[in-house]
Amino acid sequence: MESKTLVHQCFEHIREKIVRGEYLPGRKLAVVALAKEIEVGPTPVREALSRLTETGLVEAVENQGFKVSSLSEDELRDLYQTFYQIESLVLSQAIERGDDEWESQVVAALYQLGCVEDAPLTLERYPLWAERNARFHYALASGCGSSCLIRIRNQLFMQFDRYFQLAFRLDPSPIIIDHNDHKILAEAVLKRDKQQMIYLLNVQTKQGLDEMITKLKRNKIFV
Repeated sequence: MESKTLVHQCFEHIREKIVRGEYLPGRKLAVVALAKEIEVGPTPVREALSRLTETGLVEAVENQGFKVSSLSEDELRDLYQTFYQIESLVLSQAIERGDDEWESQVVAALYQLGCVEDAPLTLERYPLWAERNARFHYALASGCGSSCLIRIRNQLFMQFDRYFQLAFRLDPSPIIIDHNDHKILAEAVLKRDKQQMIYLLNVQTKQGLDEMITKLKRNKIFV
C-alpha cells in the first residue's frame, strides 16, 4: 500500500507541474532529479512516469528515458473538437438522467465559481479559479451516469487545460471572465435544453482558442 501511495504522490506531483506549465514541453524528466525533488526513491518516480505516458503528458524516448510531451497547433485544434463532441454527449446524457442531487451540486459549484469571477483573472488568482472552474464543469458532467464517459471526458479536459494554463503562464496579462457565460450554460443544462446547451458549449469552448494559439506560437511552444 505504501508503494502505491508513493507512486500516486509522484504521479500527481509531475502531472500538476506539467498541466500548470511549470515543466515545459520537451523538458527531460530525469528520474534521479525528480526523486530528489519529490523526496522519494527512484522506483515510484519511474513507475509514475510510465503511467503518465498513458495520459499523453509524458513521452518515453528509447534509450533516453522520459520527457514532457510536445505540443502542436494541429493537436490543440483536434483536441478542441474532440473535447467539444465528448462534452456535448456527456451533458446531453446529464440532461436526460440528472436528478435533484445533481442539480443542487451544479448550483453550488456555480455559486463558488462566481465568487472568484468577480474580478480580472491574474496569475496569482488563477489556481483557485482553475480549481473551481474544473469543479463546476465536472458538476455539470457528473449527472451523465457513465463512469466510462467521465474518465474519457476528464482526460480530455486535463489536456485542454494544459494548453490554456501554459499560454496564460507565458503571457499572464489579466483576463476578464464573464461569469454570465457559465451561468447561462448552467441554466440551459438545468432547464434540459439540449439545443441551447450544445450551442453555448461550442461558443464557450472555442472562446480564446485563437488567442491561446497566438500566445503559444509567440513563445515558440509549438513544434
